[in-house]
Amino acid sequence: HDELVARAEQWMSAHLDRPIELTAVARALGCSERTLTRRFVTATGLSPLRSVRRLRLETAARLLATTALAVAEVASLAGYDDDRAFRRAFLAHFGRTPIAHRRAHRRAL
Repeated sequence: HDELVARAEQWMSAHLDRPIELTAVARALGCSERTLTRRFVTATGLSPLRSVRRLRLETAARLLATTALAVAEVASLAGYDDDRAFRRAFLAHFGRTPIAHRRAHRRAL
């Protein structure tokens, strides 16, 4: 467990609905971009920007499973400006479309 990485993930989660730049995260945490990147990779195996992508997609998956928001609204809340880019990223990460994900979770409820 790395406290800096945990704080960075909290900061990123709170700002998912807008573009996140590594410079801003590092500045908010009082460290350099290099330190942040090195500690992220050591703790998670992912770069900070890949972690942002993962957080965005996990947030979208949770919203799809627990709300009736339109896919475009979910994409926007998760920080995607382009619905098609969101759908491609979601499919690549989860192996199914956002709609298929929602259907699978609705059946499970």
